[in-house]
Amino acid sequence: MTVLPHEDAEVHRLERMPVSVERKLVETGAELVEHDWRRLPRLARQRLVDVRVDSTIERRAFRQLVAWLRETFLGAPHSDGSSDRRPSEERFEHPWRHPSPPAGVDAGVWPDLPIDLRYALFRAPTEAERARILTLFRALLRA
Repeated sequence: MTVLPHEDAEVHRLERMPVSVERKLVETGAELVEHDWRRLPRLARQRLVDVRVDSTIERRAFRQLVAWLRETFLGAPHSDGSSDRRPSEERFEHPWRHPSPPAGVDAGVWPDLPIDLRYALFRAPTEAERARILTLFRALLRA
C-alpha cells in the first residue's frame, strides 16, 4: 500500500510524508523529518514509499537508502545508514505487527488490514479517528 485512503491530497501528491514512510522510518530506525522529505526529489520520495521493510535485509537497505538520500540531496553528514536507535529483529516488536489487535479493533478484521493501516490505527490520536480510518477502509473494500 502506498498511500492510505484517509490521507489528504498533499500526501497523495507526495508533498507530505505518507503514513507508510513514517512506519518504515520507525521500524528501521532511519531518520527523515517532514521538512527534509519535501526537499527530496519526487522520484526519491516515491522510492521510499515503494520500498519494502519486512525482512532484516530490507530494513538495512531502507536505512542505507535514507542515509544516501540525505547525504546526496540534503547535504547531511556521511552515514552508513546505521542508527543508535537500531531496531531489534524481534518479529512483533512493534504492536502493529502483532497478530492480536489493539483494543477497539475487531479480531476478525485485524489480519486483513494492511500493515500501513495497522500503523495508522496505532498513531491515530483518538478513538473517533481510528473509527474514521476503519470506515474508509471498509468502504474501499466494498467498492
